[in-house]
Amino acid sequence: MVGLSFFAFCFFLFTRMQARAIPSWNSCSAHSDCQATGEYCRKTARVCNHCALITIDSYSLTDSIDSSKPAWCNDTITSKDVTITSSSVLTFVKQSGFENDDLCPSFDACTIDCRKEYSVEKTVTQITLTSTFADTTDCVCDKLVFAEEEKEEATAETVGLHWKSTGTNFGTNANSILLEQYSTSALNIIVYNTPSYDVDCYWAYSIGTISSPPPPPSSPSSSATTLTSLFGLIFASMVAFVLI
Repeated sequence: MVGLSFFAFCFFLFTRMQARAIPSWNSCSAHSDCQATGEYCRKTARVCNHCALITIDSYSLTDSIDSSKPAWCNDTITSKDVTITSSSVLTFVKQSGFENDDLCPSFDACTIDCRKEYSVEKTVTQITLTSTFADTTDCVCDKLVFAEEEKEEATAETVGLHWKSTGTNFGTNANSILLEQYSTSALNIIVYNTPSYDVDCYWAYSIGTISSPPPPPSSPSSSATTLTSLFGLIFASMVAFVLI
């Protein structure tokens, strides 16, 4: 029973992480309607959305259902910039069309393999994502290179959070790839086409870090030396005992 409860608790936390990666866009009339997914209720659209939109900048408080920030809005970025680094690893979680519409195209098998996990290289002006999938003769993964979008206004929508790439379209008619990070533990890659928006697909990723490599195994020669020294110590102890 305890194990089942623990599993249910872990599943609840996992679904909350997913919701912060991609907005749930659930209908709402109060912040409490969005608490289960860790979001806030927007005034204009009356849907649940990322807490970061009202955590980063007070500008978005005007679009809060009651002009306030719910107490549960945490684990969001407050620095107006992405927090991923060159030590980060991005792991695919799920995909969804904008506002849960059916706007995700059928990606080919190569794209699905390539997007499963990315290593990160980040500089001041560029973010490069490299798939950890080993290239084959049938599938060579594109690197995703993002540049920070122009900062038109000092709002949560335009500062730091959005990085754009046009280097690939994953075999679709999309013309833009957007990277946005609203949570310290998750981000989105958005594949979309303007101005038609017939493709508008969100890929949710969890953010981890590169594991430290295990210590190298001891060499056979050092092991043999240690064993020889041990036998020598035992023999010396036996001789000393006999002499006593």
